[in-house]
Amino acid sequence: MASNLEFIKSASGSSVSSLSVTDCFSDKYDVYQISLVDAQLTTGAANWVLEFLDSGGSPITSLVYDRAFLTLRAYNTFIETRGTGLGNYTFGYINASESNGFEMFVYNPYSSSDYTFLNYQHSSFVVGNGGYGNKGIGVMKSAETVTGIKLAGTSGTFSSIAVSVYGVK
Repeated sequence: MASNLEFIKSASGSSVSSLSVTDCFSDKYDVYQISLVDAQLTTGAANWVLEFLDSGGSPITSLVYDRAFLTLRAYNTFIETRGTGLGNYTFGYINASESNGFEMFVYNPYSSSDYTFLNYQHSSFVVGNGGYGNKGIGVMKSAETVTGIKLAGTSGTFSSIAVSVYGVK
C-alpha cells in the first residue's frame, strides 16, 4: 500500500447512535484510508455497522454487501464469518467503556462503473477474556457513486467516536 496520505476530512461525536462522514470520496483518488482511533459505547456491546452513502448522502441499504472476516481471539479459537446479499457491512465488536479502533481501505468508491471494495483491521478487548482482532474484506456489489460512509453499532449509543478519512497517493 502506498505510504503517502492526504487528509480529506474528519468527524466526531458524543452521545450519538451513528456518525456520518459525507462528501469525503471524489474522483481525485481511487483508494481511501479510514481511521478510527477510539470509539466507546455508553453501555453494552454491539457490532460495527458500515453503510456507504450515495451521491445524495443517503445510506445504501439495498442487499448488495458481501463480507468475509476472521476473528483472531487471544482467549479462544479463531472464527470465520461470511455473508452475501446483506443490507450493510457488519464487522467487529464494540464494548462499552473500552477503546475500539480500526483501519480500513476503500477502493473505487466514486466510480459509477466499478464495485466498491474494502479491507480492514480492527482491534478490541473483551472484559475477563482479553484482546482480539478482526481482519476482513468486503464488496458493495452495486456500481454507483459512493460519496461517504455512515458508521453505527448494531445497538447502543456512542459516548465518543471519531473518524478521519485520507486519500492514498
